[in-house]
Amino acid sequence: MGVTFKVTDAKSLMGYAKIWFGGNFIGTSKDLIYLDGYLLGMLEEIRDSGFGDLGTSDKNILFDALYKRLGNVDDLEIHNYLVRGATFTDDFIIFSFRDDGYMLHIVWKLMRKPTFFSDLKNASEEVHYFTVPYIEYAAFVNEVASEIMSG
Repeated sequence: MGVTFKVTDAKSLMGYAKIWFGGNFIGTSKDLIYLDGYLLGMLEEIRDSGFGDLGTSDKNILFDALYKRLGNVDDLEIHNYLVRGATFTDDFIIFSFRDDGYMLHIVWKLMRKPTFFSDLKNASEEVHYFTVPYIEYAAFVNEVASEIMSG
């Protein structure tokens, strides 16, 4: 689990970033973003995921079930799991949730190809799945926030 980022404007905290979970990434390092708003905001959004017992550990079945639920306008609960993200993650569909065992689950897929971001052109379109103890992830978000704010 990690974040790679490059600050290009310290005053505005602008730069480029990618989020890494288990050797797989979310985002593009080719889109100029506000690091404190877009990157940190997305990490916090994942941290604040809703609780859910979604019943499967098969990443493809899980992603497909969650993605299908997006089409049901009466399913208001699905929005507890959908990560809205930011412009640097627009090419991805991302879901996250916490289980009763205090694990955070993140499942995502690159959905938009072709893309004009060169680092996404050869990226995998498979479903990715990552779990981490919630307390570990919350500490990670705090650490990233400190690094961003220190420039």
